[in-house]
Amino acid sequence: MAHMGDLQSVAGHSTQLGVLEEDEVLFVERLTAPGSVVNITKIAGRLPLHASSAGPVLLAHAPSGPRERVLQGPFASYTEHTISDERALRAELAEVRQRGFAFCRGHIHPDAAGVAVPVRKDRRVVAAMGLVVPNDDGAWSFARPLMLAGLSLSRALSGTAESTTEEAPRSGTGE
Repeated sequence: MAHMGDLQSVAGHSTQLGVLEEDEVLFVERLTAPGSVVNITKIAGRLPLHASSAGPVLLAHAPSGPRERVLQGPFASYTEHTISDERALRAELAEVRQRGFAFCRGHIHPDAAGVAVPVRKDRRVVAAMGLVVPNDDGAWSFARPLMLAGLSLSRALSGTAESTTEEAPRSGTGE
């Protein structure tokens, strides 16, 4: 909670923590910021892995069996920007692994963008921490503080003070 609270105080937007539960993201914690953009997640609520920003993070690091099962669909659509097919989801998972975070503009609601990073315990992804921010030109700027918060939480869970190459934040580029 302290890591999420620190992130929320810096970002000024809702933060959430999700875990892989069968073929969905189960949100185990959420902090809502006053006046923040629409966020439909609820504590103990679930969303499909292809739709929320936590989903691609968890799926990108999931064992191949569950990942392949989800990749077969179906893909519920929330907006015209929701990932809606296997090819697009495979591309998103590759992007998540390459850049170190998920960035989902308007996948659940047109006014919201989701940004999520992996949370590791002993190098294994055990959760995804995310922010729900306004879907505007400033949305990318939240990736760096979120990556640092994810790294900090990962270190705390693993009981280490040192960063490893796998845990080190990668710079986000492009729009």
